[in-house]
Amino acid sequence: MDAKISARSLSSALGGWRSREPAYEALADGVRLLCMDNRIAPRTALPAERELAHALGLSRSTVAAAYRSLRESGHITSVRGSGSITLPLRRHDPGHTRGDEGAIDLQQASPPAWPGLSGVIAEAAADAASLVGRSGYDMVGDERLRAGIAARYSERGLPTDPEQVLITNGAQSAIHLLARTLVTRGDRVLLETPTYPHAADAFRRAGARLVG
Repeated sequence: MDAKISARSLSSALGGWRSREPAYEALADGVRLLCMDNRIAPRTALPAERELAHALGLSRSTVAAAYRSLRESGHITSVRGSGSITLPLRRHDPGHTRGDEGAIDLQQASPPAWPGLSGVIAEAAADAASLVGRSGYDMVGDERLRAGIAARYSERGLPTDPEQVLITNGAQSAIHLLARTLVTRGDRVLLETPTYPHAADAFRRAGARLVG
C-alpha cells in the first residue's frame, strides 16, 4: 500500500457517479474510471465500506457490492482486517494488424526500424576498433557525441553545452531517470497516444497520474 484516499475525497472525485442502476454497479464504474485515468493511483487504500457508505448516503451493502464487483474485474483486492487497495491496471498486448503495403503503422509507438538502418550500422562498425579500446564505464557519455547533441540543440535555438548533456544506455534508462528525478507521487504526466508502454510503467512506479 502506497497511499490512502479518504471517504470524503473519494466522494468528491466520483462527482455525479450515479448515472444508472443498479447503484452498486454505477459506483463500481465510477471507481474504475478514476483508476483508469490515474486519479486514483495503483496500490491506494480505499475507504472502509461503512465510511464510504456514510459519505455517499448509501447502505453499506451497496458499497460492499460495488467493492465485490471491483474485485471481480481485477481493479482492487481486499484482505480481511486490512481493507481494499487498488491494483495496477493490466497491460494489454497492442497486437499487430497487417495493413496495406507502404502504410504507416500507428498501432504502437515502436514500429519496425527504418530500412536504411542496417547500412548505418555497417558504417558505424568500421569505427569499432577505436570504440572498444577504452573503458565501457562512461558515466556521462562520449564527449564527441555530447558535443554533437549540444550543437544540434543550439542550432535549433536552445543554447546547450556538452556538459549539460547526459548519454544513457537507452530510452528506458533515460525515462526511468527522469521519472525518479522529476516526478513526485500524485504529479500528472501527459503522454501521447500511442505511446511507449515502458514509459507509462516508469511513471506509474514513480506515483504519477497518467493523462493521455
